[in-house]
Amino acid sequence: MAEKAGFRLEGTVRHALLHADGRHDQHLHARVRGDDQNDRHDRDDRGNERP
Repeated sequence: MAEKAGFRLEGTVRHALLHADGRHDQHLHARVRGDDQNDRHDRDDRGNERP
């Protein structure tokens, strides 16, 4: 679901979450300015929005 929203998988933390049935892995997703092709056209080299 996160990837469909534009977030890329950054990594997995093994055994990070403790539930009643034991430990589970946690996936970390992030979206960084400039990852998408559209973001690059909307901002200058400093990350400021273009008029």
